[in-house]
Amino acid sequence: MLDRKCWRHTLENKFMKKIHIMALLLLATVSAFADVVKIGVILPLSGNNAMLGEKVLPALKLFEAENAKGGTKHTYKIILEDDQITPRLTAQAANKLFNIDKVDAVLSFSSGSGNVIAPIAKQKRIPHICIGSDTTIASKNAFSYLHWVKPASEAQGIVEIAKRMGAKRAAIISMRHQGVQAIIKELEPRLKADGIIVAASEDFNPGERDFRTHLTRIREQNPEILIPVAFSPELEIILRQQREVGLNLPMPSAEVYDFTSAIDLSEGQFYVSGSTGTDSFKKHLRETLGLESDYSIPFVYNILDLFRAAYEKQEKIDPVAAADFLNNLKDYPSAAGLISTDKDRFIDTPPAYFKIENGKIRSVSLEEITPLK
Repeated sequence: MLDRKCWRHTLENKFMKKIHIMALLLLATVSAFADVVKIGVILPLSGNNAMLGEKVLPALKLFEAENAKGGTKHTYKIILEDDQITPRLTAQAANKLFNIDKVDAVLSFSSGSGNVIAPIAKQKRIPHICIGSDTTIASKNAFSYLHWVKPASEAQGIVEIAKRMGAKRAAIISMRHQGVQAIIKELEPRLKADGIIVAASEDFNPGERDFRTHLTRIREQNPEILIPVAFSPELEIILRQQREVGLNLPMPSAEVYDFTSAIDLSEGQFYVSGSTGTDSFKKHLRETLGLESDYSIPFVYNILDLFRAAYEKQEKIDPVAAADFLNNLKDYPSAAGLISTDKDRFIDTPPAYFKIENGKIRSVSLEEITPLK
């Protein structure tokens, strides 16, 4: 038989266990009904451009690692879709995210994908940020934004490389793609303004595989440099075939070498692209995941972080209020430095310069770019 003291102790233990169980159930209930911000991410994860998507996956992993630590007002969930940067697949992915998953924000990659998604985001009134160069994506579609280096800045970057090389005659070969043509539109007049003759300018449709006619016409104009602006696999074919037709010229460009599948063909080339991140971001990525920052990683991370910052200002999830936050972005400290949103909803960053050397990409200054021999 229990004495009174022992009985009371047993009753208290049972009572405390009951309270503990009730607290756990309450916590589970709160978690189950907590606001979840769903972020749709559309990347090329298969097909010819799979390397692009694979390169930026560390940004998603870093964002998820941060969220796992808690301490945020809302829960953030990434819903990842593959579009191969193919309009039909982009539309399918977007319709799933908007209509089935009911996402609160969307990240897209490339101007082609951004052009498909922007009108849907406008109709649904859901914020959408695209890593791309076609400024019409954002300027003509409310709720859509661009985050990259402006086409004018990339074009001027190519001009600066050409000037450092001492080139007087340039040729251009470019893909008929919204983002590519946004750069070309800025490039040609800037070359001419700096006294560099555009001796030839050839363009082609995505999917073309024989460029020898284009390249032969270019060779006949005796350029000193050839500027290729194209995606894979067209870029690699151009790199091979320009040698086959006897060109073998220096080939400065904008960002395309970041995702070439045959870096050995690009040895020695200089190009302009987006920053690989601030020193503090690179350190954060290295310490958290043991990885080095690469092409577009800081930009993908920035977009996810901006969505988080926009929704953390809200008690209840409101995509329109999130868009208002993005509209008024000013000197926000990001993985690529201070960023702001301009009147055309472009979140701009300065260009950076790179060289392919010994099969690796390294950051360079303009002063390191060597004159033509």
